[in-house]
Amino acid sequence: MTYAEFRTGLSYRDVYQMLWSGSDDPRTWRYKGRHTVLGLWHQLKQQLWQQYLDAVDGEADAAARADHGDAEPWAAAG
Repeated sequence: MTYAEFRTGLSYRDVYQMLWSGSDDPRTWRYKGRHTVLGLWHQLKQQLWQQYLDAVDGEADAAARADHGDAEPWAAAG
């Protein structure tokens, strides 16, 4: 999968609601304009993409160890 094909599973409304504070204190309110919502969405996509890459890399490492018959990379040490 490429980064362009990767989807967060979130909608614009989901991200907008993440910015909602629900507090009566105006100091906790965040501006919720289009740029703010899209910026947060981009940040979330980058974080989720990195988690995806880490998971895929971990699966590749596990598969490589299984191919070599090693349960752990240090198991072959003599």
